[in-house]
Amino acid sequence: MKRALVDMHEISLDVPPYPQLNNFIEIYLRPLEAEKCLSYNRGLFFLSLDKIDCLNKASISIREAEDAIRVVRDLGLVFNALKAPVTGPFTLASRVYIDSADRGLTATCLAKKDLVLEVFSKFVARLIDHVIHLGIQHCLYRRTCVQLYHRPKEDTVWLQRTRYCRGS
Repeated sequence: MKRALVDMHEISLDVPPYPQLNNFIEIYLRPLEAEKCLSYNRGLFFLSLDKIDCLNKASISIREAEDAIRVVRDLGLVFNALKAPVTGPFTLASRVYIDSADRGLTATCLAKKDLVLEVFSKFVARLIDHVIHLGIQHCLYRRTCVQLYHRPKEDTVWLQRTRYCRGS
């Protein structure tokens, strides 16, 4: 982490992302496993349907983002801003199984529209709020935020409040 941030500083990147040194899915799902919301077996995440509320209540932690902020502060590195790459709800839902992994995507949360819209999209919104709260000024998000949510009026308020969330 430290070396990556120092290298980005030395080549004068204005708005570098925090380094993602681990699997970009696991960065966001491992904390849910630690809180017993998900289980992990043979490289796959599983959700028991009786744990859905746990996903909505789990505390948010993104170790890589938190470590990057600490390293930048401790070393006095100066960037115009830091950028947070955030994985979207469709990608996360496609990596969490609710049935036998042998059934492919049909066995994942992606096959359950209500889980994507009501659980994973809200989880991603909480991830974005968390990185902004940490002081990260930009969010690199590869899905259009407006398409994720059921209630357009609330989404508009949310998008105005978190104006750094830009689809790309």
